[in-house]
Amino acid sequence: MSHKHFSIWLVPKENYQLLESTINDFSDTRNTVKFSPHLTLLGGLRGSDIEEKIIIDNLNELCENNKNIQLKLCPINDSSFIQRGQTVHQCVYCVMEKNNEELTKLYKECLELNKPLYNSSEEINVDEKFEQYLCHLSLIYGDLSEEERDQVIEEASEKLNFDNLCFNIDKIILYDTTSRNEEEWFGIKTFDL
Repeated sequence: MSHKHFSIWLVPKENYQLLESTINDFSDTRNTVKFSPHLTLLGGLRGSDIEEKIIIDNLNELCENNKNIQLKLCPINDSSFIQRGQTVHQCVYCVMEKNNEELTKLYKECLELNKPLYNSSEEINVDEKFEQYLCHLSLIYGDLSEEERDQVIEEASEKLNFDNLCFNIDKIILYDTTSRNEEEWFGIKTFDL
């Protein structure tokens, strides 16, 4: 039996269309994959159809115990909240502040509920995992050079003049991320916070 891979995404309510069009523009001009605007709450979950049902039950419980949350962009320097990353899925992204009680609670509860399905052979310390968690909103996926990433940052800084530096998160989506082709990833179920 082959295992599926799952990720749990937070969906920003504000500026969704602006983010989506920005992501699509970067994808079109640089021939990279398109994806929906999101913040990954938890990735690295693995299992079969049975475990998928367990994750769905866990997310129903999680959403019953949590309300929508507000996340704030985290300025990296005086002029930007956009950063260059080192991986394909963190190529260029907006950094979100992590010192948020609601996010901390949501992340830790989500990991605790889904710990048995987390792709790790070692014991999981929830507090340590949260310290390592990078709360971010990717603007482009790809293996771009540093110069290309810097160009994306410059373009994104011009396009993304948010009136409000906060995002309300009122939905969680369970995604099937089994395929190596990100365009084949799909939402399995959406949950309201």
